Amino acid sequence: MLYENVIVPFDGTGTGRTALAPAADLAWRCGARIVIVNNTDASDKASREAIKGKAMTLSGADVDFWVDLDHSLGVALVEAAKFRGRPILCISVKGKQGGLLRSKRWSLPQLADDVLRTSPVPVLVIGQETDISRGLPMTEIVAATDGSTAASY
Repeated sequence: MLYENVIVPFDGTGTGRTALAPAADLAWRCGARIVIVNNTDASDKASREAIKGKAMTLSGADVDFWVDLDHSLGVALVEAAKFRGRPILCISVKGKQGGLLRSKRWSLPQLADDVLRTSPVPVLVIGQETDISRGLPMTEIVAATDGSTAASY
């Protein structure tokens, strides 16, 4: 099994929905579990169940739930990955046509910058306008080749 846990931020908003469907597709292909990370005041049981139910409906899969009120969402994602076996993070970004390689570093949203700068595990980045109706399109792959731990995945 390539990945055991597909970790995705989800708070019920449109941005969260953009990453959830590709995360669910990847989890299904890998036989992995979806782990939803949330850093809002969804720590009470009713709020968690509402978000989890919405995520399960959108993803078509059972999910685990990780709440971290002490960190930004990007840091919470990286923290969740530390406690899961063979994880991959799945985030969405809003950006211009042309892809990550042609983007300016400063133009990345804070979430993407936090995750891409600090993640010790692979990160799948989904554009807001990505058509996932026919599966998960792969148009760019950015890989670390510097001999770091990230390069070994």
